[in-house]
Amino acid sequence: MSETSNAVRRMFVALTVILAFAFAAGAAWADCPPRSVPGAFGVGCVPCTGLSVPDAKGQKCICPSSTFTWTAASPLNPVPVCSPCADGFVANADSSACVPIPVPQCAKNQHVATVCPGGQFYCCQSCPPGQTWYAGNYAGNSCQYCQVGSVPNPDQNDPNNPPCIPCKTGTAAGFGSQTCSACTGNTYATSKHDQCIACGNGMVANAKHSACGCPGGTIAQQANTPNGWSTYCKQCPPNQIPNPSQTKCVPCPAGTTRQYGQCVPTKASTTPVVPSVSKKPSPRSPIHPGLLESAPGLNTQGPGAIGTPRGAGAGAGSRPGGMNR
Repeated sequence: MSETSNAVRRMFVALTVILAFAFAAGAAWADCPPRSVPGAFGVGCVPCTGLSVPDAKGQKCICPSSTFTWTAASPLNPVPVCSPCADGFVANADSSACVPIPVPQCAKNQHVATVCPGGQFYCCQSCPPGQTWYAGNYAGNSCQYCQVGSVPNPDQNDPNNPPCIPCKTGTAAGFGSQTCSACTGNTYATSKHDQCIACGNGMVANAKHSACGCPGGTIAQQANTPNGWSTYCKQCPPNQIPNPSQTKCVPCPAGTTRQYGQCVPTKASTTPVVPSVSKKPSPRSPIHPGLLESAPGLNTQGPGAIGTPRGAGAGAGSRPGGMNR
């Protein structure tokens, strides 16, 4: 028999052996019971022990999820022994060790939550409007409302930030408010910053809208009313102004006078003051000779009487001009 024939014969035998092993392996995989996989070299079936399960193809045992690690029982029987990772840990790429789960970077208006959908350990979530994220032991990692006078911190993903921010001077926020509202007009913010209240009894709000006070030139007085003691504003008497605390009126110092709620120096007048003297009307003087008795054209004589002298010196012998010899 030639060498060529012997080579073909050996190739045929090898192919037959390979097909036999493949058939046996396929039969073994098809006949393996649940949670079992083919053994070494595809001979027999090996059960998946512990927490391990067959992979999608049923060829080897694997851990049920990435939260488990495994070690092989032996090189010839690589059936993993699965051990669960602790909370917050996950298996590495080859499932040889547990490593911490990366914490996601959330937006400022979100927080890192551990109650997540889809089996996630960490996820980014937002609290409902008016609520804020309380991390740690306080309130047990949950969304809660802020106390009155404070609002949710817009930056919730920094554990060093306070969950709520108090309202500033002149602003207020009620229960469940998202932002602090500025007090306007004649209103002021209460000490708890929970609401804006209108000033009454003639009082006005200060520039910061943090309290009510009396306007310039007045002092604060207490009065007992049916609703209890109340504060009202009282005008100071003439030439007096309120003290700095507006609790009483004080006279202006000598040489000063009150103008627009302040004591200012009194200015001396530059124009001399002339005393006014009442003048009595003088009696009507008698008509002297040679004087006109009336205005021209206003008596019965008419215009022709203009310049006609009257009196004792007047007569037929009078010369023109009213002069006698």
